Amino acid sequence: MPDRHPWAYLIAVLLIYGGGYCLFPPAVFISADESAYVEQAVVFADRSLAVVSPYPPGTSLLQAAFVALAGWRGAIWVSLLSAALTVLLMARWLRDAGYHSGFALLFLAYAPTLVMARIGSSELPSTAMVALGLWLYWTGEGQRWKWAVAGAVGGLSVLLRETNVVLFLPFVVAAIVRRRPGATVLTGFLGAGLLAAALVYELTAATFPGLRDTAGWSLDGIQARAVLYAVCTSILVPGGLAAIVAYQGRERHPLIAAVGIYLAIYLFYDYSASDSDRLARFATIGRYLVPLIPLMTLAWADSVSRIGSAVPIGRVTLAAFMITASAAFAVHPVLRARSLRDQEIVRQIATTASRGAVIADDSQRKYVAPVFGEFHRYWIRDTAVRDLPLVIARHPSAYIVHVGRFQTPAVQDVSVDAPFYLEAAARACRIEPVVDRTFAERRRLQIWRVSSCGDVLPA
Repeated sequence: MPDRHPWAYLIAVLLIYGGGYCLFPPAVFISADESAYVEQAVVFADRSLAVVSPYPPGTSLLQAAFVALAGWRGAIWVSLLSAALTVLLMARWLRDAGYHSGFALLFLAYAPTLVMARIGSSELPSTAMVALGLWLYWTGEGQRWKWAVAGAVGGLSVLLRETNVVLFLPFVVAAIVRRRPGATVLTGFLGAGLLAAALVYELTAATFPGLRDTAGWSLDGIQARAVLYAVCTSILVPGGLAAIVAYQGRERHPLIAAVGIYLAIYLFYDYSASDSDRLARFATIGRYLVPLIPLMTLAWADSVSRIGSAVPIGRVTLAAFMITASAAFAVHPVLRARSLRDQEIVRQIATTASRGAVIADDSQRKYVAPVFGEFHRYWIRDTAVRDLPLVIARHPSAYIVHVGRFQTPAVQDVSVDAPFYLEAAARACRIEPVVDRTFAERRRLQIWRVSSCGDVLPA
């Protein structure tokens, strides 16, 4: 990549990525998380503060304006634009730090970035906020307004994901310990940002950080997670973890501390994506690290720059551009093809249950999102069997929906509530199977129509 044209090459990759997205747009939601964010954005776009998502409200608030313009698919534009903003911010940050702007290509070369940039969830908006706040901090010493904005951005970042603020705290602590001019402003505005975020949580009735249900933290499965994160930080980001350890540039200690603490949080987070197939697992786990990649990019640029005289930088970066550009386009048809297996399931559910009620397990919400059809959705956990007569009375028809998945042993435990619920409903109501179909990728769609419930039903 010639030194004179790094920005042109970065923009070229972004345009290639955008072009691939336009040619192969998402057909359905790829995960339950994405469905939750986008459904909440649709509610916000309708000027309602009703809560339908368990996640922080910031991503859905950003998506709401785009949903109002373009429907549910508009929500994904936030991720696309955030990816572009992050790349351009990284190019500027690298230049300001004395490195080649072309190293920003590493952010797009990280495979989970390419996946998540076309998904309507919080990873890319979070990363854009982290990159903006840390760049303002990096370039703002002596300019208090920059540190004020950096602090506010750091505090507000918990509106998108609670762990975002962890990437700011070591730098704030370093500024305080070193008694840097503006440390008080930085700290004060960080606090103000956190208070503003708490107010938004309150106004939107969202669950405050630390209070919502999560997978929890434990030592169980830590070895499996360690292997996954080692692959993400050392292979998907070639030598990334080693570059962090070897980093000798500005803010060395807070940078290493930020990466270490952030990685430790997810290392102990009791989730290993064992319900995903082998390839999807790296994207599912690797998405947590997307907000970390700007700091790894900075460390990587420092390490390569220090050995640059022994490396043909021009040839290496040109090869990196070609590979990244190819991947930036190829990811779209690949993910579109993978989503087609779910598109028919979604269509079948929407057609069968048109204008009726759908009763499903909330782990399968990506299949039964109301944006896909005219039906009313009920969660199994909130709809006791004794309540089925009320559901039937409110709607012209009612259906229990279950999507069985068998790709891996672990995934078979997902949505186990539906079969048990069906057994209980069958003892109290007339249950008629209307769809029982097996799809590619070992998915089985079962839909039962519920009717003629007794007057007194068991729990």
